[in-house]
Amino acid sequence: MLLTSDDYFHKDEQSDNPYWNESAWFAFNIPEKSLNGFVYFYHRPNMAYTNGGVALWDPSGEEMYDCIYYDFGNTFALMEGFEMFDFELPNGLKVECIEPLQKFKFKYGGESLYSGAHCKLDLTWEGALPAYQSGVPENQTEWCPANWHYDQIGRMKGTVIVDGETFHVDCFSLRDHSWGPRNLVRNPRGFFTWGITSAKSGFHCQAVCTTPPDQDPVSGFAIPVLAGWYLKDGVFGEVKSGECAATERDANGRPLAMELSGTDHLGRKLAVKGRAKTILNCVLYPYLLQWWAQFEWELDGEVCNGELLDFLPLQQARQFVRRLRK
Repeated sequence: MLLTSDDYFHKDEQSDNPYWNESAWFAFNIPEKSLNGFVYFYHRPNMAYTNGGVALWDPSGEEMYDCIYYDFGNTFALMEGFEMFDFELPNGLKVECIEPLQKFKFKYGGESLYSGAHCKLDLTWEGALPAYQSGVPENQTEWCPANWHYDQIGRMKGTVIVDGETFHVDCFSLRDHSWGPRNLVRNPRGFFTWGITSAKSGFHCQAVCTTPPDQDPVSGFAIPVLAGWYLKDGVFGEVKSGECAATERDANGRPLAMELSGTDHLGRKLAVKGRAKTILNCVLYPYLLQWWAQFEWELDGEVCNGELLDFLPLQQARQFVRRLRK
């Protein structure tokens, strides 16, 4: 059972592992513009540092260096008085918890030291449904330590201004919060998928490859779903089994199309197909390459907006992409 205290640092559960990590992510998008964005941050209390920032991209630029805006990766001291969702960083990111498990505010005002690109962000996230905690996967990964993870459907509203251009945001959004040791050196390839049609319809699945990298073809290869949920007719069901695969990739390996199937604990069948609208190539954690894509899904006969995060260990990604280019 989730408590309001779960939106604060888990000091009573915190081990002395230097890689103890508390992270959070909030999505936002403007589907009609094929524009996608995130606010993402994580705290490492045993190393006394914090990392947090924002990104915004569309098909006009899909690399960290040429997208609409990107500011993530710098580490800052975790100052006394910081809380999980109450802190302000030197890069201009300010996070405020208005009401635990319900309402959060984000402000950002930064200037790139290299390009001079100005960005201002003023967004408010408000829960549309209670937070949902999927069951513990049988094969835990460093992304899914024990049961220390939950997701929540909400709405993100506000504005983002980049180089004088204003983007008005009003969309369904997914957020998550995870805590536990996270080093990622052994984390395998996987998918993080989600989509929301309404406050009564949506899905989220996390799939992880159990095949050794030297036997994993990556392209068109279905991998098992370890955890997730299926929201249908306003009722959540925990996805107990399933698989998903990128059924089409471009010449650089990026996922263009995806198929996902599964069964929840209520016996309901989940079947989803989707296509990418824009894909950011990024490295949030040094060990992993992420293709972070806005996806348009087909769910129960309706259009469902959401995302696919396709992540690969960096060396496996390098070998895969170079093999494709040959």
